[in-house]
Amino acid sequence: MKAWYLGPVRQKSVIKFVDTRLFDSTTTANTFMSQVQVQPGLTIEGLPTNIANNSISWDQITIDDDWGIVTIIRDEMNEP
Repeated sequence: MKAWYLGPVRQKSVIKFVDTRLFDSTTTANTFMSQVQVQPGLTIEGLPTNIANNSISWDQITIDDDWGIVTIIRDEMNEP
């Protein structure tokens, strides 16, 4: 694929937290299958981590920090 991106350069926020929920169909009677969360991980000492329990809150991590990637996969529905 060849693409060109044109337009003004703008300052935008960085997506740091992704919450994806998978279902078995698009009907109203669908069944929950799994949930995948991806977020940055950083210990209190400022070291990158991929373990959620060792990380400070994802909203306290800045783009300039040296962070790791935490991936959480659940097979049961967990509401925030």
